[in-house]
Amino acid sequence: MVETKRQEPRLAAAGDEKRFLGDLEKYCRIVTELGGVDVRVVTPQDIVQNIRPRLTCIFGHCPSLGTSYFCPPNWDFPWEYQKEILNSYQHIIIYRIPYEKENLACYTGPAGSNQLEGYIYQYKSHWTDEEVQYWLDMMKKYTAPMSAVRAKNIGRIIESTARKDGYYFAFTGFQGSCSQHKCTKFGAHCIFITGGICRFPCEVRPDGAGAMNIDFMRTNARMGWKSWTGGWSALPEYFPEDVEEYLYHTAIVYID
Repeated sequence: MVETKRQEPRLAAAGDEKRFLGDLEKYCRIVTELGGVDVRVVTPQDIVQNIRPRLTCIFGHCPSLGTSYFCPPNWDFPWEYQKEILNSYQHIIIYRIPYEKENLACYTGPAGSNQLEGYIYQYKSHWTDEEVQYWLDMMKKYTAPMSAVRAKNIGRIIESTARKDGYYFAFTGFQGSCSQHKCTKFGAHCIFITGGICRFPCEVRPDGAGAMNIDFMRTNARMGWKSWTGGWSALPEYFPEDVEEYLYHTAIVYID
C-alpha cells in the first residue's frame, strides 16, 4: 500500500514581499483578462467610507430595501465595526466594469436592477392593475444588465484564487444588492431573513454601499474616475450624449 502525504493548505508567508507583490500582479492580470478595466492596488485610506449611504438605501426607495438579509435594514453591522474591518486590510484591488452605451438600461432605470420581474411579483399586491401593467411595459421596453453580475463574478474568482494562495481573509465587496441578481427571480424575499438559510451561500456578499457604508462616488473621484448616479427613476433618455465616460460598475477585493 502506497502511503500518501496529506497536502497542507498553502499559507501566505509573512514578510515575503516579493511573492505578495507577484500575487497582486497576478490578480490584477486576471481581472483584466475577465473584462475589468482601470485595475489598481490601493490602501484602505483610498476607500472612502461614509455613514450616509445607508440613508439613501432606506429613504431613497431602493427596490431592494428589506428584500435581502445583507442589505439595510436587515444588515445592522455597527459603523465602528465596518471601519475596523476596512482598516484591518493592507491592500485592496479596485477595478471597474464598463457598460455599453447602446444598452444604457443596464445601468439605470427600473430595469437596471436586472430583476424587475421579481419586484413586480413582490409589490403587485400593493399596486393597482394599471400600475402593474405600467411596470410590465417597462420591463419589455428596457433590457437587463450584465455588467454588475460580471463584476460580482470577477470578484469571487479573485477572492477564491487569493484564498487558495494562502490569503485566507481575502474578501470581495460589491456595489449593489445580491437580491437584485439572485432571489428576486424566484419572486420572493431572501429566505435568510425568515429561515436563516441562504439560497446562494457561496456567492452572496454584503452590499458595499448599504452594508459597509462605502461611498463609491467619492471613492471613484479619488481614483480620478467620473461617475454618474443612476437609479430606479433615472430613465436612460434623461442622460447626456457623452454619458459613456461615466458608465462603469466599481468593485473591490480586500487582500491581506
